[in-house]
Amino acid sequence: MPKYQINITPQDKEISQKILKEVIDHFGSQLALAKKLEVSHTAVYKWLTGEAVIPAYRAIQIEYITKGRFPTYKLRPDLIKILIEN
Repeated sequence: MPKYQINITPQDKEISQKILKEVIDHFGSQLALAKKLEVSHTAVYKWLTGEAVIPAYRAIQIEYITKGRFPTYKLRPDLIKILIEN
């Protein structure tokens, strides 16, 4: 499977962070979201601050566990561009 370079624009990052804040509110805290995803609190913090990008599989997991309330394409807007371009 080919790997694609993550090329997230500042606008995409802003959208992602805004939606992630809503996800955190939905679960009550960064720690609660981290536990639900079985990741570290630090990982969620890095996604929120833009220090790291939410992995695609985590964005899909969030969409799944919230029954579609927070779609993958909003958490990772750059993924749509990858699909269209390739």
